[in-house]
Amino acid sequence: MDQSTLTRIRALVAEIEQLLELEDEPQVDLYVAPIAVPDEITIQGIIGRPEFTHRKGRPLWTAGVGVNERDETIWYNIAAGNDIAQQARAFGRGQVVQITGSQKTDSYVGQDGTLKAKTTITVRHMSGVASSATTP
Repeated sequence: MDQSTLTRIRALVAEIEQLLELEDEPQVDLYVAPIAVPDEITIQGIIGRPEFTHRKGRPLWTAGVGVNERDETIWYNIAAGNDIAQQARAFGRGQVVQITGSQKTDSYVGQDGTLKAKTTITVRHMSGVASSATTP
């Protein structure tokens, strides 16, 4: 990657940092540029690594949700803000949930300088499910 490309990426990161200060939706990481349009998605799976924090004075709940698909577990990054984050605190690791939200894939530059992608579902609705599933 040449110096002009790195300079442009740094400028984009600075612009995005400014935009994130104004944005209402919860964000988990700093992203460089979107590579897909948000899509509505509903998944059902088992909660892993739940964490409740405050970001910029607002509640934020993040977790992974493992979904069994064809003999393998696919993990989704989940983020919920404000009232939904407060409600999500009741859900713990290993609990089965159904989540509906907008799916967004963003790209960022990793520490090794390569372009990477991360998909996050921003929760609009979340409910517990009576489970007969096995933990991923």
